[in-house]
Amino acid sequence: MLLIDKFAYTNRIKHWDPALKGFLCLSIIILQISFSNIYLHIGTFFLLSAVLVLIAKIPFKPYYKLIRIPLIFILLSLIPVFVTTNNPDYYINLFNIRIGFKSSQFYSALVLFFRVLASFSSLLFFSLTTPMQKFFARLIQLKFPRVFVEITALVYRYIFIFLEEMTIIYRAQVMRGGYDTFKNSFLSSSLLMKSLILALFKRQEEADMYLEARLFEGDFYIGEL
Repeated sequence: MLLIDKFAYTNRIKHWDPALKGFLCLSIIILQISFSNIYLHIGTFFLLSAVLVLIAKIPFKPYYKLIRIPLIFILLSLIPVFVTTNNPDYYINLFNIRIGFKSSQFYSALVLFFRVLASFSSLLFFSLTTPMQKFFARLIQLKFPRVFVEITALVYRYIFIFLEEMTIIYRAQVMRGGYDTFKNSFLSSSLLMKSLILALFKRQEEADMYLEARLFEGDFYIGEL
């Protein structure tokens, strides 16, 4: 079971209406996109973090690790906003080119950083507190198209299959020293992706066989709340 899925079924607010939490999550993200106020973004991030840790009782250490994952991608995405060669206030000379940043751009980059962080914490709030089975059942109660619900459920299920296959292949490569050197790591990563794609196709074929054996007629069963 994924760590996120584990917390979704064991947190203190798992009984809250999934539709309410989904609406709250979406509203918070729209709010972050609509306003460029750094205090709003920082306040949203810390408020949601406090709710998750203090009310939902999500352990702080795993939550910190989940927040830390997207930080490197956020920082990399800020480079085009932050770095400039057009009359920077603070710069270094690199091959006779002044590369640096402007003071005005620093604040814009900071606002963007906390906006993304607040939006991500909103998604974490929903993911860590909402059992997906209840969420799918709630979508059916709200008369969402069943095809949409079934596709969403299948995508969610295949996340587990993807991670399971990747973990098996990765552990086998590690046991054979596949990541001991940079060259081996590069080669093993490419082989991992190739093997993963083939393994997923195989699992899909097996799933089709299981469905045919059970006389599948086109509808997946999704339990009620």
